[in-house]
Amino acid sequence: MAPTRTSLVTASLCVSQFVVTYANSCITAALPTIAVELNISDANIQWPIIAFSIAYGGFLVLFGRIADQFGKKRMQLVGLAWSLIWALVAVFSRNEIMLDIAMAMQGLGAAIGIPAALGIMSVIHTTEQSRNAAISFFGAMNPLGAVSGIILGAVFTQTVGWRYMFFVPLALEALALVVGALSIPASVDHHLQNPVKSEESSLEGTSQEQDVDNGGSQTKGRVNGLGAVLITAGFTLLTFALAGGPVAPDSYKTSYIIAAFLLAALSLIAYVLLEFKFAKNPLVPRTFWKIPGMPLLMAMALVVQMSFFSLATYCTFFFQRVYLETPLTAALHFVPIAIMGFIVATLSGYIFTHVRNLFALIVFGSCLLAAACAIFGTAGVDTSYWVHPFPGLILSVTGFELIFNSLSIKIITAVPPSDRAIAGAMFNTCVQLGQALTLSIAVAVVSTATDGYADPTSPQALAAGYGRVLLMDCGFAVAAGLLACFEWVRSARTGAAGPTSARKDEDVVLGESNDEGVVEGK
Repeated sequence: MAPTRTSLVTASLCVSQFVVTYANSCITAALPTIAVELNISDANIQWPIIAFSIAYGGFLVLFGRIADQFGKKRMQLVGLAWSLIWALVAVFSRNEIMLDIAMAMQGLGAAIGIPAALGIMSVIHTTEQSRNAAISFFGAMNPLGAVSGIILGAVFTQTVGWRYMFFVPLALEALALVVGALSIPASVDHHLQNPVKSEESSLEGTSQEQDVDNGGSQTKGRVNGLGAVLITAGFTLLTFALAGGPVAPDSYKTSYIIAAFLLAALSLIAYVLLEFKFAKNPLVPRTFWKIPGMPLLMAMALVVQMSFFSLATYCTFFFQRVYLETPLTAALHFVPIAIMGFIVATLSGYIFTHVRNLFALIVFGSCLLAAACAIFGTAGVDTSYWVHPFPGLILSVTGFELIFNSLSIKIITAVPPSDRAIAGAMFNTCVQLGQALTLSIAVAVVSTATDGYADPTSPQALAAGYGRVLLMDCGFAVAAGLLACFEWVRSARTGAAGPTSARKDEDVVLGESNDEGVVEGK
């Protein structure tokens, strides 16, 4: 594929990832104003964010498998178009319910498109260095989108109005939709027209007979319907319970939150039994979990996101409620994150190509992230931004980018192209669950830390509470580093550096494609 075309595809895919984090963060800065205009109660003020998270986290696995079975390009474009429509609906929202539905549908659009985007990204780049750089830039869209959302959300809210902030994803998604439709080659879904041979199609080189028995790559167009219902219901209910618990009338003791947890547990247990014991076409190939180190990689993704997302969230609270700054001034403090994230992403292609053991980078990144949390966690009411927050933010984004991109590369390149959308979906599901889980824990931590103060909402009390949360985040970062060390030692003993790339299958699809989408080898 021509370099210009590859660059266009990469840019359109990165835009789709940027929009996801932008949409989820811009509304955070605007929520107080939105609540007043739409008459949203304090108890329901978080529901636009929660609605997005529920739809996104709950449907990732389902649409990841659908993308692998029915076409990554098709699902990427459908996801963009769907999100575009509902971004427009959000602009014209007239009440709380309309806004909640619009945000939930944008989350659904992200769940449709993001797994496919990550799968396409890993397929169109034919060299290790370009693939690593592309996946790193894709990952850099997370902090860049989040910071842009916080800043632009504050700017629009304080100037022309909060509704205008939704025109940003609307315009970007329209552009990415057109560029993607014209530039994404049909060869990214070549395995659907010409299924790869048995020895190349399954994870870790299992035979076609083993693939049926053990749940390897599926036959084109076949999805385990019951498994899809169970895992979607399970993750949706779990995300709802974790995210909705802190804002429920009686917190996690609320009856519907308890019911959601129980139903989520039952759904996920039933899914595991069905997929691992009975299903001939499992939603997630059973061999996916048999790849050496894969469960630990998913666990690392969970705890790393718990650390970084909580840090970013409570840093925002710290600036606004401890330093008593305006939303816009607080947002500007995050500019270094965007700049540093872009620098790390730019260098990542070189770094990841020359550092052969990515577990070393994960351990190093975990140390940086833990140090960032510890530094910021000791900040007080009178602490200068340049003494604690600034170095904490710089170290945090550097460490997070190294970890996140290393994990992305490890997970995506460990499976053949026919399974990369579902691999990306599982990775992003762990990320979403990490976000919901860490915020639910953080609420309890802040409450406990501020109970001893005469005024629990005073800057001094909140500084103590937020500091306790950041020290908790330090522990999550250390846990990620320990998991990486464990896998590093395990892989050294077995002579394999964790999950390895599925090279054979890549060779089938990474040739040039003609206008009919038929792959022509180089």
